[in-house]
Amino acid sequence: MWKYRAIYIAALLSAGAVYIATNERHLFMFLIVLAVLPVISFAMLFLSTGKIQIGCELQEACIVYQRIGMNIKMIYQGVFPIGRIRLTAQYHNLMFQKEEEQTIFLENGNAKELSYEMPYVSRDCGRIEMQFSKVAAYDIMGLFSRKIPLIQTYDFTIYPEVINMGVRLGNLPTAKNLGDHYDQNRKGQDVTEVFGIRDYQDGDSPRSIHWKLSSKWDQLVVREFSHPSNYDTLVLYDPTFPEKKVKYHEVVNSVLGVTASISKSLMSQNLAHHVGGVSRAKFTDSRVEDKPTYMQALANMMSTVLPDVNENVLDEFLKRDVGKAFTKIVLVTSNFDEYNVRRLADLVDLTVVLISADGEDRVEKEMAYDVITRTVESLKTKTWILEI
Repeated sequence: MWKYRAIYIAALLSAGAVYIATNERHLFMFLIVLAVLPVISFAMLFLSTGKIQIGCELQEACIVYQRIGMNIKMIYQGVFPIGRIRLTAQYHNLMFQKEEEQTIFLENGNAKELSYEMPYVSRDCGRIEMQFSKVAAYDIMGLFSRKIPLIQTYDFTIYPEVINMGVRLGNLPTAKNLGDHYDQNRKGQDVTEVFGIRDYQDGDSPRSIHWKLSSKWDQLVVREFSHPSNYDTLVLYDPTFPEKKVKYHEVVNSVLGVTASISKSLMSQNLAHHVGGVSRAKFTDSRVEDKPTYMQALANMMSTVLPDVNENVLDEFLKRDVGKAFTKIVLVTSNFDEYNVRRLADLVDLTVVLISADGEDRVEKEMAYDVITRTVESLKTKTWILEI
């Protein structure tokens, strides 16, 4: 805008200087027109801004580093011509507590309805809240602008990349009490006890299909297995990692991606489990039994603020005594806390998956737990079978 004002003032002064030097009448008329034009241009802008409507359509989700498409639609119901529109979008990542801004200019061209694409790529996963923080319309001369109020907030989710891996249970979860106790109100992973029968859905394991009933009813049906109420498995994630360190974003997103991958593999094997984490001295977890609950667990994880870099996740977890509710825990972390790992291993069957910024992949078998180290680079290139 200041550029156009400078050009206008330079033109006005030049025309005035030429008129003073020549005293020609047509130059005087040109000066009058040049002086009146900004007034007319501002008046048209003033009368037109209330006739501008801007909306946005966008995808609900995508994967980290993927481009999410946002379609900006502008409807202009005014009569007078106006200039371009400046639109600034502000993105707030709920998980990383980070703010980003993106500004584009919409060239109106006096069309009544136009669509624009505003691409956005995030290097971090998490729930994103987006709103247009600054929207302004310019006059046709580019000298003035008026704000357009837009208060609507949009949200979408950037999911971590689920890596190519499988999970194999070396030790099945064991009951805390003798005997089999089944929860009558929810399904689970015990294939020896059937909870119920339902129609087949996309994502169901072929192994759960009841072939005899499917052929009899002429449609695919699956068995839902019972849940033993006296044992459970937890995938516990701890993404604390110093932000100033190299590969900060890669490590944190890899911890979240490996957590999602382990949960997906367990879900595909009909192994009900929990996915949880500690943040800001609060433990939150989600139960995963099928694809809808898996997607809900991911959504909950993406909306949870990351732990503070000085927060000791394992220590907070042990303080809350929630570890006693589980018999098997898979800890996915970027920060190996040997003291609290040993404390946790005294309570449950523990496997530690350590995500490293560099170094080599390795497996260390301790007496009470295993430590499986994977680098962020190897996660991108290698197929991985995790035994827990």
